[in-house]
Parts: sequence; C-alpha cells; structure tokens
Amino acid sequence: MPRTKKKAPPKIAGVAVASKPRKKNPPRTAFRKGGPNPHAFVAGTGSPNPGGKVKSDTRLISKALLVALANRAPDEAAKALNLPKGSSWAQCLGQRLIHMALRGDLAAMDQIRQFTEGNRIHASVDFQDPGAAPPIIEIVFVDAVDGRPAPGTTIDAPALPLSAED
Repeated sequence: MPRTKKKAPPKIAGVAVASKPRKKNPPRTAFRKGGPNPHAFVAGTGSPNPGGKVKSDTRLISKALLVALANRAPDEAAKALNLPKGSSWAQCLGQRLIHMALRGDLAAMDQIRQFTEGNRIHASVDFQDPGAAPPIIEIVFVDAVDGRPAPGTTIDAPALPLSAED
C-alpha cells in the first residue's frame, strides 16, 4: 500500500501555520487503575433492568388509542362540555373527568391524581362512615391584598351533568 504524503501546513502571509495537535479523550469505558469497574454487573445480584424495555409490537392497542385520542371530536361533543370547536377526544375526556371529580366521584379524583402525579404517590382516602355522602368541595376566592376571603365570594361546586343526556 502506498504511503500518502503529509499535507503541508497552510501558509498565511507566507508563513506556515501548523494546526494544534488533536486532544485524544480516554475511552469511555476507562476506569482508574487498580480496581474493578464499580458499575460492572455482578452475577447473582438480580437483573439490572427487571422490567426490561417494552416491545413496541406488543403495544398495538396503546398506539391505536393514542392516535384516536388525538383526533378531532365532533363539535356537538365539544359544545356539550363547553370546549371550543375542533377540540380533541383527549380534551373532551379530560374535561369530563374533571366534571366527575368536582361532583365528588372519588375514582375520577384518583385518576386525575395518577395522571398528574404518577402511580408512585400513595394517598388513601378513608372516611369514618363509608355510607356517608362524599365531602363537599368549597371554592373560596381570596383577596390578594390581605389574604382574607372577599365578602360574598364563597361558592359551592356547580351541579354538573353526569352524562350528555342529563
């Protein structure tokens, strides 16, 4: 194999300018000498990735639902939930879930908590009497100046329909 000639450094105003030598980084797997790799897998300690990566071909229903939820909902469905025309199915479902939670549906409240805070937060909602009515949610508007409620601004949660027929 023939050797290639080194290119002459470029000349600026008749003076040869050599480029800086390239700094070589150590390999990414390099560790300090004298000890084992602290991140290496040790046999018998369990899998470092117990859940593993979910195979995308087994999540066909999830993919189809994501596409369907992004589609535009009929204008009648959006209007029934006081949403603008052109709202998506996901927006309609989210609005409906909020309405259900405001009416006292504990399952809807839990769904909203899971979607917003994740499954790792464990909150238990226990009432003394399981047969009692759910608690009333009271919304109070606070005056920004002194932090006290403005007179006559306490309202109860509005009565929202449970279904489109209500």
